[in-house]
Amino acid sequence: MNTLTKLALGLMGHNPPRPSVGDAKQTLALPPPHREGGLPLMEALARRQSLREFAPTALDEQTLSDLLWAAAGVNRPALGGRTTPSAMNAQEVLLYAAMPQGLYLYEPVAHELQLPETSDVRRVTGYQDFVDDAALDLVYVGDHGRMDMVPAAHRVRLRSRGRNGAERLPVLRLGRVGDGGARVVRP
Repeated sequence: MNTLTKLALGLMGHNPPRPSVGDAKQTLALPPPHREGGLPLMEALARRQSLREFAPTALDEQTLSDLLWAAAGVNRPALGGRTTPSAMNAQEVLLYAAMPQGLYLYEPVAHELQLPETSDVRRVTGYQDFVDDAALDLVYVGDHGRMDMVPAAHRVRLRSRGRNGAERLPVLRLGRVGDGGARVVRP
């Protein structure tokens, strides 16, 4: 199915989520992330590329743990600081992991996944077919209700530029280069 057809079917409500596959646990406790090792920065940059072919095989728990921590994990527990920036530490961007078992919300402090939806939503998270069967589709969602402490003028600027979501992507891209995984960023 081409992108335009998928977009039209989605808008008409004819492209619903699929039933979940496998064991959908309410909570997935993740192993501690590996915080050392990987490729040197310059080597990771030299290898970086976007790929649109994904193996449908599930990621192992350690790889999933490392990816989620790189994308939105807590790296300074005493301050609640994250691996990616946030205006005045509002932490308004939520990270969801769409997998065959269902849609999970990443809880950075507990470093675990919570299951709010048992459907396989990967095919409705975007309009490109190559994601429909990828083992993992990360979805960033802005919760601007969390930005009360950020001055109003600054909030408008952040929203109009999509800044906070976009700043998270280079970290994740480099993380996947280091382990040889395929990835692509979609609007």
